[in-house]
Amino acid sequence: MNSNGNGDFLKYFINILIKNEDELISYEVASEEVDRFKDMLADAHKKDIKRFVCFDTVTNMSIAVSIRDIQLVHFLWEKASTNKLECEDFYMENAVNFYFRNQPRPYSSHFDEYGDAAFLYTLLDSLEFDEFGFYSFVDIDGEQVSLRLDELTLVEFNSKILNEGFDEIHNDMEE
Repeated sequence: MNSNGNGDFLKYFINILIKNEDELISYEVASEEVDRFKDMLADAHKKDIKRFVCFDTVTNMSIAVSIRDIQLVHFLWEKASTNKLECEDFYMENAVNFYFRNQPRPYSSHFDEYGDAAFLYTLLDSLEFDEFGFYSFVDIDGEQVSLRLDELTLVEFNSKILNEGFDEIHNDMEE
């Protein structure tokens, strides 16, 4: 556990969705392991990258996970079950649903910045991806989510979110 600068002690988790698993697999880790894992994902598209991401948990387990089988990684700084929004309709309406190969249910998340959602939509609409390429964004809780793009089969966006995101991008370009 580390302090967030406000004197609060935080627990860090790496939640991983891998091929042929129905649920996210969650590991509590030190903050340094989160940073190291993020760096590995950022380099995953390179040809000479390691085949496995290895990290240690706070419960004295050492984990090795195949990069080829990772579909999504959600980096949390507190337990995932602590997502609290006052308006559940807003929460459901603004969720983005990510469907992955061989997964029975979508993974739902919320973008902190709608411009990131619009950028992802544009990326999906216009490019082919490097094998093992990941796209990362910050969710509304300030936690990083990393998606393996070549494992996505369908993404459901709320059009309102995309329109607001495109407006954000356009305004940023004008400044």
